[in-house]
Amino acid sequence: MFSDRDREYWYEMGRAAVLRRAGSRSFDQLGKAKNVILLVADGLGVTTNTAARVYKGQRHGQTGEEASLAWDNFPALAMTKTYNLDAQIGESSACATALLCGVKANFETVGLDINGKFGNCASSFKSKVDSLISWAQQEGKATGIVTNTRVTHATPAAAYAHSASRYWEDDAKIPPLSRRSCKDIARQLVEDDPGRNMNDKLGMNVILLKLGQIPLVNGLCGIVGLSRCHRLFQLVCYHIKHFVVPQQKGYFPFPPRKIFGSFESIDL
Repeated sequence: MFSDRDREYWYEMGRAAVLRRAGSRSFDQLGKAKNVILLVADGLGVTTNTAARVYKGQRHGQTGEEASLAWDNFPALAMTKTYNLDAQIGESSACATALLCGVKANFETVGLDINGKFGNCASSFKSKVDSLISWAQQEGKATGIVTNTRVTHATPAAAYAHSASRYWEDDAKIPPLSRRSCKDIARQLVEDDPGRNMNDKLGMNVILLKLGQIPLVNGLCGIVGLSRCHRLFQLVCYHIKHFVVPQQKGYFPFPPRKIFGSFESIDL
């Protein structure tokens, strides 16, 4: 049904939509943002927003519908469609690809256009699409991701990864025959562009944080015993020389250039 809707189709759709809203102004006249923070609330659609307004209003003794949420009062609001190309009900990775890459995608793929097929490693080779993180880095901007889920999870992964399956977070999840050809999402985050160039992920100086259980030790990665660590932590340690843990929560002995922070026990 959507076989003709490759990445160029969606890019042109986006350009045309911007020009319609810009009116007689050119792209140069629109100006450029100095900084951008994109807050993604997974599943926060129209109905969820409505339910939140009603709940907020009723908590304050009103009937509910007349209440406003913080973003209702923003100077500019917009709607976006993030549906999947081959499924009626969208899921996180393909929806995040639409949101962060501007290209609609197939169910349970991440960072790929319509040619990427779920579970098909080879289909990802020529279907990779750039993301907001990629474009920002091309403009010389500092970039990063902060998430309250795994950094390799479906939604944040769309910012830097290209995978035929959202579930290929580490190599154990990839079918054996595909492991030599397709990197898992954790490896892409650490080794490939744009993940390895993000400022709040990792670097020569790395701060590892785990809320409620901050170890008081500074030293080589080998100290923690890699055999007991999650795949992502192993990769971080493999690519750096040294890590530093703050002696007090929120205190850093130096201004870090890049940060890798983990708030999920599974990542440690």
